[in-house]
Amino acid sequence: MPEYPLLDLATQRPEPGHYVYRLYDAAGLPLYVGSTGNVWERFGQHAGRLRHQWWGNVDFARTIVEYVSAAGCLGKRCPLPDHALMLAREIELIQQLEPKWNRRLGNRCQSGRHLMTPENTYVQPGGTRTCKECRTERWANLPEEKRKWYARNANKWAKVKREGLRGDELRAWDRAYKQRAEVKAKAAARKKRPEVRAKLAEQQREYRNRPEVRERLNAQQRERRQRPDLKEWLQGYAQRPEVRARRQEYQGRPEVAARRIELQRERRAQEKLGKEQSPA
Repeated sequence: MPEYPLLDLATQRPEPGHYVYRLYDAAGLPLYVGSTGNVWERFGQHAGRLRHQWWGNVDFARTIVEYVSAAGCLGKRCPLPDHALMLAREIELIQQLEPKWNRRLGNRCQSGRHLMTPENTYVQPGGTRTCKECRTERWANLPEEKRKWYARNANKWAKVKREGLRGDELRAWDRAYKQRAEVKAKAAARKKRPEVRAKLAEQQREYRNRPEVRERLNAQQRERRQRPDLKEWLQGYAQRPEVRARRQEYQGRPEVAARRIELQRERRAQEKLGKEQSPA
């Protein structure tokens, strides 16, 4: 890999081209390695629109900018050979320096705080890699209820990892797992707990109280009541003595009677207004 000439930002103003830059902190530790077609515009993005938290630690006296080519860069899809050389140089420096805040091409995790060594890498069932130290921190911050849920499903995910299931196979296996008798029995036993039943009832009330959900459920109920078989059954159900007694008791409540009178007044007022507006 060739070495490219360096620019002195104190005395030179880089024109548009192909550049690779290295940013260090005051202690000389590498913070970030990047490539750009316009150095000043890219630095402005770091400081402004992107708002990188590490930008305030940059020591500009230690900043190194390598000059790759004078040809203008056309962006991410630049077809020039100089663009490929610039990206290759960037990858080489990232792998060599391992800057703290290069996450995409470096050997660090997404947080940028841990190295992704073989001992610190956890391979998920889907094949993606995760930092073990970050997983430990997330586990420590999980609520107790969520930890218990993961503990109950530990055997399930261990089998998934052991058999190497992915994609459609993983989804099919998960559906079959949920249909197993012992899994259904555990779920049913859990739903019978008082605290779980109270929580599920509260969630159901919140869901049914949404305006769009209530409107949809009322429309479905009106549609079902128009079915001939259900209509006949409802008429017979309404004639049962216990049902008629409950209806009379409900209609005898003061608040129900007051509401019925209020609805009658509103209906009469609307009818009167309609007659007044209708042409003679």
